Amino acid sequence: MHVVIPEDLKKRFKARCVMEGVNMSEVVVELIQDWMSRENPTQITKIDD
Repeated sequence: MHVVIPEDLKKRFKARCVMEGVNMSEVVVELIQDWMSRENPTQITKIDD
């Protein structure tokens, strides 16, 4: 996956992850899982790559 985000946001995200001792990828996965768990009429559970 390739995601384009503003450089300032990327720097702040990376710094916070370092400060909290967490892996950036793990945080992104958690955020995506949280977002996907929200109620949505067109829920998608799995897509094959």
